[in-house]
Amino acid sequence: MGKDYRGKRIMEKKKLLLTVGCGFISGESASEPQYNLGSVLKTKLGYDEHINMGIGATGINRQMETFLDEIEPISLSEEYDVTLFLLVTYPYRMGFYVNGKHKTIHIDSYRSSSEFVNIFKDNFRNTEHQTDELNTDLILEQYKYVHFFQKISKICGWNFIHGLVEHVHNDRWINLLTERSNFELKNSFIDEEIINMNKPPLSNHILSCNHPDDTGYEIVAENIFRWVARNRNELINYGI
Repeated sequence: MGKDYRGKRIMEKKKLLLTVGCGFISGESASEPQYNLGSVLKTKLGYDEHINMGIGATGINRQMETFLDEIEPISLSEEYDVTLFLLVTYPYRMGFYVNGKHKTIHIDSYRSSSEFVNIFKDNFRNTEHQTDELNTDLILEQYKYVHFFQKISKICGWNFIHGLVEHVHNDRWINLLTERSNFELKNSFIDEEIINMNKPPLSNHILSCNHPDDTGYEIVAENIFRWVARNRNELINYGI
């Protein structure tokens, strides 16, 4: 409860954590939904509810499309005090429609072996557009989606935090986004040590090998919480 300027009691909105990203957000390898990154972070922040918008193995453009399809920002703003946490995924993941279905391809990965991907890569990899420049272009392409989430948060009066998936985002990525979007988190919350923690043997669930287990997600959530406590302390709900 709070009070307005006349001293009357007013109801405070519930606090909602909205998380957007790839498998690190959806909770790949977590044993139960309550152990995914957003659920653990929501508890640490003292929030009331959590919406998990993570989609494994996707690029940020697919994540934005799903956000637009499933989230009603105005309605959400009327009911909740929203904090949007965007964990920016790998820049070489991009989504396209192929035969009417959305496909995410890894432009700079050996796993992308289909004819469609090879044609796409061939158009970028020529004598005037080497790998270094390609990586820069992918980063610039990714930036506009980060900017979208930043803008929609500002328009809706939401709190906005964003960070990097892990070590693959090099200094160039950070420098480019710092220039354009007041990039807050210059280091990743997720490193190889956490990803490999208690890594299970290779099995049918191949994605398990590249994501944290429950303990790893707890560590990542704690890293984010400590950053928030140092830099955005007003986002923590101490009254819960």
